[in-house]
Amino acid sequence: MSRFPLLGETLPDTGNLKLTQELQMTNDSHLFKTEPAKGRLPLWEGKMIHQFTHR
Repeated sequence: MSRFPLLGETLPDTGNLKLTQELQMTNDSHLFKTEPAKGRLPLWEGKMIHQFTHR
């Protein structure tokens, strides 16, 4: 175990791992726009998509 760096430890000249979190609709609600406008795309959540239908 001593051959590997600890999680979150940054070492020079190596590929350092940085643990992060994806966007969340609740915590990051200030980042999402609710009014439609030119150039904006709708936001789709996983619960809105079913794997066996195209609708």
